[in-house]
Amino acid sequence: MTILKPYPEMKKLNQQHKKAQNLLFLPLLLLALFSCKSKDSEPEKSFIIGQDEKRPNVITIVTDKKPGEQLVLGYVSANGEPVSFEGAEGKHRDGGYSSLTIKSPIIKIVGAIALFECGGVYDANGVLASKPNKIKSLVVSPSPALSRIACADNIIDQIDLRQATNLERFAAGNNLLKEIDFSQNRKLEMAFLYHNKLKTIDFSQNPDLEILSCYDNELEKLDLRNNKRLGGVFLQGNKLSSLDFSACERLVKVICFSNRLFGAEMSKMLESLRSNPPKENSLILVDKTDSEEENQANGEDIALVKKRGWKPTSLEKEAGKIVEKDYEGENDSPSKERKGHDKWRTEQERLTQAERQNFRI
Repeated sequence: MTILKPYPEMKKLNQQHKKAQNLLFLPLLLLALFSCKSKDSEPEKSFIIGQDEKRPNVITIVTDKKPGEQLVLGYVSANGEPVSFEGAEGKHRDGGYSSLTIKSPIIKIVGAIALFECGGVYDANGVLASKPNKIKSLVVSPSPALSRIACADNIIDQIDLRQATNLERFAAGNNLLKEIDFSQNRKLEMAFLYHNKLKTIDFSQNPDLEILSCYDNELEKLDLRNNKRLGGVFLQGNKLSSLDFSACERLVKVICFSNRLFGAEMSKMLESLRSNPPKENSLILVDKTDSEEENQANGEDIALVKKRGWKPTSLEKEAGKIVEKDYEGENDSPSKERKGHDKWRTEQERLTQAERQNFRI
């Protein structure tokens, strides 16, 4: 089985107010009401199915598929311990994929598992070989053995991984995530979150993070000051106007085209890159096939970053193909119309998935 390389618990708040029985208690009542109003004014956090699971070693998923349809899952148990399914039935095997018949939209995988995969299954040519599982949410109860989860190619918009405290690798590309909490996953080494709807994400509690793939999201800010071990970042197709890699002592691969990096902020980002990276480093700054590309660096900054050992490149179209070419920088600044625009690139203007594949993990 191929498993790809790696939320706050939310409870509904039901505030109840007691009615005053006696005007003598009016001052105290008013104080209580103001206090309650302050609490009620806070946004209500949604409950995710599975967060009330009391048993350890349980993964709860909710699918949009109907009973009778098939669900393809894969797992590797911890130390060969037995694994069972609730809400789905069929033969399943440890260390491989299994096609199960759905009995309930809420499905629980019970047992100590080291690796779990519920995402798309691809053939040798990279073509999706199974029908989408249409999973909407995923919650993990205390699971100390669980180190890897792959749940890409679904419709997940709710997820809770806080109790997977030994999670090392997590892959959830091609979903609908707007937020995710990694605060309790301090051993996280790899996070693949491409093609979601993330506007912000916090990696301050993940000092072991080595690979971060968040391309094609809506990120406007990203703080990497606590990620010294980071070696590769894939951040293209976001709304980032600044980046600071000064803490990333092991960085060798930076792909950040199709953002909003230009002028002083582009200069700062390039200055923050480590000196003398390995010769096989990669720094893709600009996509010249994107008519709305805002990234731009001046020639002086490019010359300096080259002297420090980096190989800045851009994407260009040549003979009908997307190729990577040396980037020498620009002499002019972005036009006013392109600064701060809020339009997303059209599908026609974006590189096809096949063309972009060479510039991804």
